[in-house]
Amino acid sequence: TAPVLDVVSIYSVSADGSKLEGTMDAVDELDEEALVSLLVQYKVLEEGTEVLEFKAEGAPSSEEVGPGVVKIPGVESEVKEYGTLNLNKFPDTENELLLQAVANTFIENMNIVYLTIQVNGETAAENLSMADAGK
Repeated sequence: TAPVLDVVSIYSVSADGSKLEGTMDAVDELDEEALVSLLVQYKVLEEGTEVLEFKAEGAPSSEEVGPGVVKIPGVESEVKEYGTLNLNKFPDTENELLLQAVANTFIENMNIVYLTIQVNGETAAENLSMADAGK
């Protein structure tokens, strides 16, 4: 039998650098390493980018936990409020679209509401939330 692949959404910056684009791809195992290697493949992150740490914590306080997620009272949600992704490098921390591409990719695939991106422990962007691709 073929291995079961996880389908993931990868966000990247359009060729002209003006907007975010979403693409579906598949990974053998969905984890932060797999997402980062796809982000390298899609030219969002640079070759050699490594995850120093990824953590997700806190339960979302609001009833609204994201698109298509229904909150069932008394049932523990898979969704965490805050994610922190610490990378060894980032191509351009002033580039909001690059930061947002990484944020969207992690928020959608790792079930978090907000993502903070760090580079070697220094915060590059704090509490980014899902942004619409194609704006």
